[in-house]
Amino acid sequence: MDKQRSGVLILDGTPRVVVVVARSLSKRGIPVTYGHFSSSAQSAGSVAVSTNIRLSDNPEDFPEQVSNVIEREHIDTLVPCSDKAIRAILPTYASLKQKVALSIPDPTIVNKVLDKEYALSVADRCGIRIPRTLSITSVDDLLARSPELGFPLIAKPSNAGRPSSFKTVYFDSFEDLSSIIDREPAFGVGNIFQELIHGEGVGVSTIMYRGAPLALFQHRRIHEWPASGGVAVFMESEPLDTDLAQSTVRLLQAISWEGPAMVEFRRTQTGQYVFLEVNGRFWGSLPLAVKAGIDFPYLEWQILHGSAPTVPAAYKQRLRVRWTAGEIRRLRELWSSVEARRRTGCTRGKALLEFIASFAPGVRSALFNIGDPKPGVAEVVGELSGISFGLLARIIPRSIRRRYRQYKQLNKRSRGAYLRLWFARMFGLRNARRLRRLSSVSSILFVCSGNIIRSPLAAALLRASIHDPSKFHIESAGTHVAAESQIDPRALQFAQGLGITIKGEPQDITEEVARKSDLIVVMDYVLEAEVLTRFPFVKDKVFLVHEWTLGNPSDLEILDPDKESEPEFSRSLVRLRDAVTQLGQLLATRQ
Repeated sequence: MDKQRSGVLILDGTPRVVVVVARSLSKRGIPVTYGHFSSSAQSAGSVAVSTNIRLSDNPEDFPEQVSNVIEREHIDTLVPCSDKAIRAILPTYASLKQKVALSIPDPTIVNKVLDKEYALSVADRCGIRIPRTLSITSVDDLLARSPELGFPLIAKPSNAGRPSSFKTVYFDSFEDLSSIIDREPAFGVGNIFQELIHGEGVGVSTIMYRGAPLALFQHRRIHEWPASGGVAVFMESEPLDTDLAQSTVRLLQAISWEGPAMVEFRRTQTGQYVFLEVNGRFWGSLPLAVKAGIDFPYLEWQILHGSAPTVPAAYKQRLRVRWTAGEIRRLRELWSSVEARRRTGCTRGKALLEFIASFAPGVRSALFNIGDPKPGVAEVVGELSGISFGLLARIIPRSIRRRYRQYKQLNKRSRGAYLRLWFARMFGLRNARRLRRLSSVSSILFVCSGNIIRSPLAAALLRASIHDPSKFHIESAGTHVAAESQIDPRALQFAQGLGITIKGEPQDITEEVARKSDLIVVMDYVLEAEVLTRFPFVKDKVFLVHEWTLGNPSDLEILDPDKESEPEFSRSLVRLRDAVTQLGQLLATRQ
């Protein structure tokens, strides 16, 4: 390994794993590059990832591509975070080992873990209970072995080292299984069939170092997706079961495993543990372990670099973590699938209550971080886009749905500003009256979209509410002004009813106008993000109209009423009048 290198290449993986690994290393000053096989990688939005690189799906291209990345980005460590990444590395393991440190052991050992049948046989030899498992190769074989089968059962790919179109398939009856093998004889080849073990999922995580566990961490799965058994979406750290930990270590030692691993079990109602599989890489529940105090990614980096890691003596127990996107997937499945509800015995109402419970006080998010919000938000936004409006309306508050629609209508550059401002307000980090002294304001610009209703009316209202308007330069502009547009007649009529006159013609906001304004008042969050993206230099003087309203209203926006009918249109303008009047009073008292 080249001593001049210092970066880490994280190869593929889900955001909840990749981002956690990246954050762990980045906060210690270790540069992180993310290499992925997907055309849209959400993890690339993390501030912890310095470089994002798309890799070819063609295995023949991988060796040259990854070698180029290693040289160009000065990589000294490679961390695969998916089975696909491991499969890509294995054929070129020897040559990569000469260039970088790898967080997986020799291919002969890795293949033992990828081979589920082999791992099951080792667990059985170690005295660990395993599910009843069969390999079926044809319909004739199925008929011959039907007395051995018990239902329900599940099918899994027998080897994670080979690509597969599914992870698990459930069969409730002999007829279900025989029909799919009759239609697809090759289905039985390369798959294993296991009895369905009822109970809750439990995982024991560790890093094996020189044949011994460096640290051990145990968690249970409160919710899974798919709901009848799958990845953890709501999980809790729990005390380490000594016997289970010993079984885990004994199994990994028998395989000669070195590096990170998570061993999955199912805990039955009688308290027995049944082995399911070994994940020979960083695992989906990693955020829980890190938040509980066991920073597995940094421990592994220290080992790979010959440092003596400091391992915590204990971790925080009964800590709960929610993978929000996974909870949405689980709720969507239970809401829309009769089969999923039948299999789990969960009604729609119960599913909704369980979803809400995962947001209880004290539950932490697996992915969201106020200092690095984009990966978590992007993943949740992606999930929400797949939910029907009816379900969304029942689950997500109206204000959040509106935020989501606003976020989607912005361009990519403006979305970042939108999110930063949203979360700054959410956590009380932005207050208009604290950030801006009105005593220094003499030029005020109101901004809306078309400059035909809200902003020209606001400018007229402010002129009328100030005792000596000659002390101020007040004007309005729009971000998307249509050619030859005119002030909306309804806004003119509203102003006339108040005894005031709207002056001027619609105009676009320009850099010159923005620079000479001491205070820029926008009508909604979309406009705020657009103005700050186009003119970053005005960041300290752009505020929403209701941020100056006494009492700090929860809804700071005056949305565009252009498509509204009465009385909603007039209500919007009344709210605008009240907000501008209070701004005028504040200006008058601070001159």
